[in-house]
Amino acid sequence: MSADRRFTLALGMALVTLSGNPSEGAAQSCEALPVDGSPLSYRFRANAPRCEGMYRSPVAGEPGMTLVSLTVGKVAYDARTDQYLEIRLPAEVADRTSLRAVGIPERLYYRLDVELGPGRTVFRLPLRDVIAPENIASDALGIYGERPLAGRQKGFVPVHARPPGGPVQDDVVAVVRPGSDVSDVRWRRYAPGVAPLAWAPIAGASGLVPAGARLEIMLGRDVAPQTTLEVSFLSQGVPRADRFVVLTR
Repeated sequence: MSADRRFTLALGMALVTLSGNPSEGAAQSCEALPVDGSPLSYRFRANAPRCEGMYRSPVAGEPGMTLVSLTVGKVAYDARTDQYLEIRLPAEVADRTSLRAVGIPERLYYRLDVELGPGRTVFRLPLRDVIAPENIASDALGIYGERPLAGRQKGFVPVHARPPGGPVQDDVVAVVRPGSDVSDVRWRRYAPGVAPLAWAPIAGASGLVPAGARLEIMLGRDVAPQTTLEVSFLSQGVPRADRFVVLTR
């Protein structure tokens, strides 16, 4: 049997599996990331349908700040003992939401992509497939939701990420990562019709901050349904600011 034929059959079986259990999610395509073909490589996985795995080299990075995690409370799991990581939206919505998880350290090339249909709020990620074999710690994993906005922009949705039955937390936590060396990193947030909060420093971001550093921002509990997170910094001495729209509903 040819390789093309095997691929067609495998894809057909995946679609049949998905159509037979619509509550588990809809069929989705996986981004063409460079992989080495190992069992842990980024690919479509039919049990808990999603695209997940490791890739061989980094995708093109952003020169400024990248939002790599947005969660309610911190990501929490123990890959040695927990079977699943439950990723939950803060509220039921009528729109489709994309979930993404990434490796935060510079050379941790991990990706998870999941599509949640309208009205679906929870995805249970099996930890034994990739995360446990790769020994990915909870503080090395960034998770967030995405929804499209007008003008080809995207909104970021904070998600709960903990084992089933784990303690519920309230503070929204953002993690950003610079694509190059930066300095004088500060942040603020504001909502439509509300005066911006004062600029605040980010813990651990004094002086020169190297590319790829994990910068954690505590947004707090009272985050309006549509809030802008703004991060300012100096890049080669030139002032710059990146903005991220946070959708809490």
